[in-house]
Amino acid sequence: SPLAPNAVFEWITEALKPNSGAFNLPFLSKVSLAEIHTYLGHTLLRDADVFSMAHSLEVRTPFLDHHLVTQVLALEDGLKPPRSQSTPPKSLLVDSLDGLIPQEIAMREKQGFLLPWDEWIDGPLASIFNEGIEGLIETGLINEPFLRKLLAQTTWSRKWSLSVLGNYIKRHGLS
Repeated sequence: SPLAPNAVFEWITEALKPNSGAFNLPFLSKVSLAEIHTYLGHTLLRDADVFSMAHSLEVRTPFLDHHLVTQVLALEDGLKPPRSQSTPPKSLLVDSLDGLIPQEIAMREKQGFLLPWDEWIDGPLASIFNEGIEGLIETGLINEPFLRKLLAQTTWSRKWSLSVLGNYIKRHGLS
């Protein structure tokens, strides 16, 4: 379920109030704790679960073991060095594995994960996408040649947003 507008603020003020266990944590641990209870829990883990279960897989998260998290959150900020050219990403983790990870893996840049939206818009989602675009054209709110040119030159996210707008207008009879 989506977070309420003030949920993060309310959680932080409650969790970090004086006399709470988290109040005495180092600053970076407080930031990490807030992220664990917001973005990690409400977005990353939910998405991982949905996408893995769609393929009958179960994702394991050993680095979220509550004993390990408690230990790492208790570490002073000075033990959590910032990323630099000479420091591997997640150096605390790499150092704890004491040479078990090859240096070229430990020092490689972070790799993102992108969903193939362009392929989906041209493939399995094509009918939904095209229906939305046609709905937008039917409203007369946007010049069709301009829209076609825009669709040819823009990113998938803008294309999808325009399609969603067209589908919304059509579904709710707002033309």
